[in-house]
Amino acid sequence: MSRSSSGLRRALIPVGLVVATIAGLWLVGAEVVPWLWVRLFPSPEENAEASKDAPSTVDGELTSRALDQAVVAAGGELPPRPGAGEAAVVPLPRGMSPKALERALRDDPRLRGTSIYVTRADSLLWNLRIFEGSELLLLRELRPWLPESPPHPPDNPPELVLLVDLRGHKEGERVLRWRSPLGVVVEPFAPPTMRVASDAAKASRSVVGALRVDEPFPEQLDAIPHISAVLLDQPLPESVALGDLLEPLASAGLTLVDACPRACYPAEDVQKAGVPVLRLAASLARDDGAGEEAERALARNLAVQRGYGLVVAPGTDEGLKRAETLIDTAKEDGLHVVFVEEAGRLHGLAPLPE
Repeated sequence: MSRSSSGLRRALIPVGLVVATIAGLWLVGAEVVPWLWVRLFPSPEENAEASKDAPSTVDGELTSRALDQAVVAAGGELPPRPGAGEAAVVPLPRGMSPKALERALRDDPRLRGTSIYVTRADSLLWNLRIFEGSELLLLRELRPWLPESPPHPPDNPPELVLLVDLRGHKEGERVLRWRSPLGVVVEPFAPPTMRVASDAAKASRSVVGALRVDEPFPEQLDAIPHISAVLLDQPLPESVALGDLLEPLASAGLTLVDACPRACYPAEDVQKAGVPVLRLAASLARDDGAGEEAERALARNLAVQRGYGLVVAPGTDEGLKRAETLIDTAKEDGLHVVFVEEAGRLHGLAPLPE
């Protein structure tokens, strides 16, 4: 081989390497660059496809909607939105147990990844809790279907206590002409209180004072003549001790009506002070209430459970209508209608059933 041909070959080797390198980079770039580009800068279409595969976010609104749909699918009515009083409770339709609702929610694909628990709260209530990790997404109270006329021992029927709230309802004063035992709720220092309390005493009706928790209790009691019981529908502020309330009640021999939706006053502590305590069973004709049939069923079932059922009706036309219906149906079932102080003597110092 001549010296010139070997020199030419050596000169072509770098050129070949450059060409091969360029060709390799082009081939690799044709595959690698698009792959890398779409991952660094994904298109909207690719984002939409990816979102289909990603699990959807579960929030309180979704869990509430799933609960509503599960109840309606089982034959129930749309549950009321949480609010004050009984409206926060979800009534379950007949044939749907709390555990059946738990299974239905756990089988809902929209709630995949959440933890769902239904546990008993008391004899008539259950709690539904839905978690995502440690975050509580939904907390609702459940009430299974209740028979409107629950069975009870015929030789020991429970008592029913009716209180008509006359605060702001002058038209409700006609209940003083009813023949059934009942009590009227008035507030201290209100202009009509003295007259209404006097008329109630003349008609042999109980006078119940709706006390304010932010004012001294002895002065409020003195402002309501013929008072036989007090009603509280909110907890005491932290600045007020329970003893400040119980001491004047014990001295006057009054019954405490705990009208908080979930009970504000520990029954054992109240009873230790010698004060009979009765708890609210149902509120009739609330704007956000559970409905007339549910109100009657709750009152009568709790009466059988506790031995008494205390209901409060507003002094409106609708409230009085429902109160009359409740009294009539209770009498048909053999339930006794009694005064609030009588129920306090019979049940106010006895421990509540578990």
